[in-house]
Amino acid sequence: MGRFTKSAVIDDLRARASRVEEEQGFDRRTGTAQLLPPGADESTEALIDRAVAYGEWQALERMAEGIEEGQLGKPANK
Repeated sequence: MGRFTKSAVIDDLRARASRVEEEQGFDRRTGTAQLLPPGADESTEALIDRAVAYGEWQALERMAEGIEEGQLGKPANK
């Protein structure tokens, strides 16, 4: 096991984000607009904004758990 480091957490989080970006076909330049169906009304936009906020909350919880459990912030074994 390696030692916990800030740079290892950042590298790990960016690698995980890149995997999700690739799997889902996200484009970081278009933000949540890429989630909106054509002709979306304000209600749909509000629902998507809420879903994105929920995802952010869930991601933060997972990061905290990952650090507590020693799954984030340590160099990957090669």
